[in-house]
This record gives sequence, structure tokens and C-alpha cells, in this order.
Amino acid sequence: MPASTTLSTITPHADHGRLLALPDDDLRAALATVDADAALNLLAVASSFADQSRVLRSLPVRVRLRVLDPLPAPVLAGLVQNLESENAYLVGQISVERFVELLSLCSPERQLYWLALSTRELTSRSFAFPLSVPPEDLARALLSDSAFRDHARALANFPVWNLRLPPDAMRDPLAALLATYGADGLLREFPLTHGPASEVAAAILEQHPELYLDVIRAALHQLDYAATHPEEEELLATEPVLLRANAIGSAPSPPVVEEAPPPPVRLPIPVLDPLAPVAQILSPARREALAGELHHHLLREAIAAGGSFLASDLEGIASRMAALLQLGGAALGALGPHGLARALAQHSVTDLLAAGARQIEQLRQVALRLRPLRQVLDVRQRSLVQSLLAPRLLLDVERQPALEVIGPGGVRVLPVAEVRALLQRTAAWAELARSLTFCRMAAALREAQDSEAVAAGLALGAVLYGRVEFGLAEPDDLRTFARRYLSAKTHRLLPRARAALQRAAGGMPAPRGVPADALAVALEAGLERLAEVIRAAPTDAAAARRVCYLGKPPESAATFGAEEDEEDSIPLWNEP
Repeated sequence: MPASTTLSTITPHADHGRLLALPDDDLRAALATVDADAALNLLAVASSFADQSRVLRSLPVRVRLRVLDPLPAPVLAGLVQNLESENAYLVGQISVERFVELLSLCSPERQLYWLALSTRELTSRSFAFPLSVPPEDLARALLSDSAFRDHARALANFPVWNLRLPPDAMRDPLAALLATYGADGLLREFPLTHGPASEVAAAILEQHPELYLDVIRAALHQLDYAATHPEEEELLATEPVLLRANAIGSAPSPPVVEEAPPPPVRLPIPVLDPLAPVAQILSPARREALAGELHHHLLREAIAAGGSFLASDLEGIASRMAALLQLGGAALGALGPHGLARALAQHSVTDLLAAGARQIEQLRQVALRLRPLRQVLDVRQRSLVQSLLAPRLLLDVERQPALEVIGPGGVRVLPVAEVRALLQRTAAWAELARSLTFCRMAAALREAQDSEAVAAGLALGAVLYGRVEFGLAEPDDLRTFARRYLSAKTHRLLPRARAALQRAAGGMPAPRGVPADALAVALEAGLERLAEVIRAAPTDAAAARRVCYLGKPPESAATFGAEEDEEDSIPLWNEP
């Protein structure tokens, strides 16, 4: 293929498939005279990490070095992480500044990965990479490996006085160890299990032993801080923050124009695929702008998650963003693909993502308020609450927003609307427990092991006697209930059963402004279950008694574990 023909195809808008389909030798020959700008254009239109990798590998070295400088760090990270065996050599060809930028995108665990990779791909450039990182940052990355933590403690705890050194040398025990054993002997006397940390430590000791001592000192300082502040890092990193109800929701702000110029090369992730029905409705210009905005947020999310640019992780982020956009559009009344397309024309992606995130955060805030009430929740309710403390949003098989819920039977993927309804019932159940006292409800659940069985007994007494209280109903009342409130032919609930339940709930004290119909919802599940059992076996009174708790738990003197005195410890009904 003539070079002029090849170069004319290397533009963002040309059909480059023919060029990328060439065998490796032909592609290398076709790119022999290409310049850096044309190579960047070809990388920009490559549709996968594999295609980008082939282009970089086929470029002349001088051109590749010029391309790696403007190549965005996330794209470089994605190339290496997804195809390490093919692209690890790139780490040895980037500049120190680009390597430091790579580290800035990552968590300490992944920083150690990059540092170790730079020691394996030694070049005149990568030789100095570990030396360009401050000792505190090197220590933080190395401490992500438990073997290095043991190594640092062993150095600190070694009895240097047994070395019989002069008094002046004892002023700095670490320096004394280095002077005694040397750089090679330090790792021999205080071994590190083979792994990324040992590779980085050996490289630093070989190049700059004094820097290694600074790293050990910084590591010991960080270990001491962690020992005196237990659980701080975990709390800051994973513990959700309890917000006031009025701090969660607010209207989207007007569209904001992103001032940052688009990167010359994007991650080859099809960010529009999860939004295919919506993207087809948009104009080509808006579709391209939407892809740019989504790519911007994709990078932010990947960096916030620790710097993983594996294709599977990036595709998961793209799916979550599509789910958030749908939730944000629904919050503004924009339903369906056409509604979301109109919302995208009126609001920025940032605002719609924020509106969708508020919907999920509202669920988590209610779950946080329910967490202290574990003793009055059954296994299913506790599993729901626990799942929502760190909600995992995704698109289901129908491309609708859904949440993973962990239950006794395993992980289920439920639509967000269904999860919201389940959480509302759980919140109403907590309010019902408050009305009947937490201690008595906890005692009833310990006996029944199922909130629906407790609800069935309470609902039976409420329908027949007009009050919601433990111990009102008796076993013989099951026949009366079936005769009065179930259809004689179908054994289904008659409307007057729910009306009687609503009247009884209306006579209960409603703490924190919870409406009576909300409390009735907490009892209806038990009523439905009771009717279902009677319908399945109309003459089996024992079966009905097994799913209906008719006991009267005592008021225990033990202190209940809920934080009853906190203003936001119990969820308001309207928070979900």
C-alpha cells in the first residue's frame, strides 16, 4: 500500500478499518513515515485497546515517543492494564512527569503495581521513576503490601545495641543497620517476601540507599499513626455519612459548559451503548457531545474508584452512569427514551447524574437510619438494609436501573422502584415497632423469626378488635376472620378487611408524623400471607397458626440497642 494512500486514511473521520486490518508487518510499513499528529488521529478512532496497542507497537520509536507525551494518562493506563504482556514496555518509554501523573490517578495498591512495573521495564527513563516519588508516597504504596509492613517493623524493632557500634552511630539506628549490612545485606538480613514490594525496595536500595531509609522512616510514622487511630482509614473510606433529610434533595442546577478541552485520545469504551435507545433519538452533534461528557465522568469515576482502567471495570461504570441518567430523568418527569432525550437537551449530564445519585442516596440514608434497629428487623429486612449501605447500581437485562440486594437466597437484581417499595415497608415496620415498643417487638421476632408472622398476628387482632396490640387475637379467631373477611368462594381478602385494618392503624399514635396508611402497609403483608395460607388449605387451622404469631411478649427491662435519642435515628416515611 503506497504511503500517501495510507496517510490520507489516518484522520478521525476516515474509514480506518482497512488500515487496521493489515497484518502487523504491513501496518508497520504503512506507518513508517507517519507523523505524531496523524498517529494520534489514528489512536483517537481506534475502537479497542487491542487496536490502539497495534498502532503504538507499529509506530517508529521516535514517533511513538512523541505520541506518548500528549497521550492521556488514563489511556496509557488502560493499554497497560488490559494488555500488560504486550504494552508493559510503554512504561519504560514515558516521561517522569507522565509516570507521576499515572501514580496520581491511583490508590496506593495500584501505585505499587506501577512502581513494580517500572523496575521490570528498566530504561534510561524508568530507572529514575521510583526516585522521583516523595518518600511519604513511596511508603504509602509499599505499606499496601503486608510483607513490607512486617519488614519495616522488623527494622524498627531490631536491637541495634547488640551490634556494638560507637555511640555516635547509635543516634540513627536505621543508618547504623545500613552501614553494618550494606544495601544488599539489608534485604538479606530483613527479608521481604517476593512480590511487588520486594522489587521496588530492591530497586531503591540499589539506586539510593539513603532514600530507602527515608521511606522506612515515613512508613514507621504512618504505621504509628494507624496504630493510634484504629479504624480511621476504614471509616473515612467506606463508612457512609448520615445526612439531614433537607441536605439530600435539591433541584438540578442549569447546564454547565465544560471548559476543559477534550482529550486528543479517549478510552475506547462504548459509553453510549447502555444508552443506545436514547442515543438513536439524539442529533449527531448532541450524540457526540454526550459521548464526550460521559467520557469525562467515566474518567472521574475510575480515578475515584482507585485507578482501575480495566475494560470490565470501565464498562461497569458506564452502565451505572446510564442507570443514574435514567433515574435523574425520571426525577424530572422525563420517562422513557424520548423523555430522557428531551431531558438531555435541557440539562447537562452532570445535573442529571446528580439528580439520579440523589435518588440512590435517599435510599441509603433511610437504610442508615434503620441500621441501629436490627433487633426489630427480620433476616430479609436486615439484608435489604445492609445491601443499601453500599448500594450497587446497574442496568438489568431490560436496560432499566436496578440494585443488587443480598438476601438469604443469594444476590438478587431488583428494579429500583421495587427496592424503594421494600424499603418503605421496612421503614413503616420500624415505626410500628416504635409504637409497640422496640423491646416487645424484638422479643416477638425472636420467637417468630419472621416479621410477616408477627404482622399477621397483629393484623388479625386489628381487623377483629380494632386495635393494633400484641396478644389480642387467639387461635379460634382465625375461623372468625375467614368467615367474615374472606370470600367464601375464592378465599381472597374482602375490601372490608383492609378498611378495618386502616381504621385500627388510624387509632395508633403516629410518631414523627408517619401517616396511618403507612403503618397499615406494615401490617398488610401479614394479612395477605394469612389469607394465602387459608386459601391454600381452608380446613388446616394448624397451618394458619404456624404463620401467625399470637403471643404476647413481655416488656423486657433490658436496654434496647437503638439510638432512640438521636433526632435522625428513625426514618421519616417520606424519605425514600
